[in-house]
Amino acid sequence: MKVKKFNFLFVLGLFVFLSPSIANAEESGKSLTLEKGYETPFEDVILKESEDEDRVIIKGTKKTDGKTEAYDVTVNTETDTYTVEPKEVTSVKEDALISPAATTYTGWVKAITDDPVGVDLTRTTLNFSWYDYGSTVGHRSSSLSTWAANPSSLGTHWYVSDRWKSSPYLYYSNQKLRVEGTGDYYNYDFLDNDKITEVDHYIKVDIQNDGTYDYVVDWGRRGESTITLDLDVEVN
Repeated sequence: MKVKKFNFLFVLGLFVFLSPSIANAEESGKSLTLEKGYETPFEDVILKESEDEDRVIIKGTKKTDGKTEAYDVTVNTETDTYTVEPKEVTSVKEDALISPAATTYTGWVKAITDDPVGVDLTRTTLNFSWYDYGSTVGHRSSSLSTWAANPSSLGTHWYVSDRWKSSPYLYYSNQKLRVEGTGDYYNYDFLDNDKITEVDHYIKVDIQNDGTYDYVVDWGRRGESTITLDLDVEVN
């Protein structure tokens, strides 16, 4: 069996119900094992494969402290394992902010699809800001941005087919706040102009009342030669 690998760059500066597709991915996917000799900052890395689509789901927790770290993650579908290695931090436009009174926090999570030579093709960014009252939290602001290379530096043309952001909502007696967003993209000239290539990004954050948030990044790819695409994820 041919080994397929996904490479991910994780930059960390860092619905209560999921959509049906995400819920099914987590229920039927395989929780991968970290290979010996490596350490992982993630709580779980899940792989779901089907005849038409591959999905990778990353789960983690971030402390909003302004620190930035970078990781290169490789998933091996033959052994159901993954590795994590530190990488050089990439430059970012968005900054994680902490107010002088330490009661207002701002963070963001970004999913990027790029091609085999590292050219960005699509980007989905979920920005969020919240008030931390000590025992409870409150929504301050949130936004979703999507971007598709049209054209990319290699002359391919990508388009945004759909985007969605949830209405932020509080739960668990206002001790937690959830924000979600998705971006869907397609292309018809990746290789064959008669064949479609599709990718989608789903991002979820669950903000806690201790200056931290849990995050999920779910990435799907379908269509022509998508095995050559990979994912960068930035969290701050």
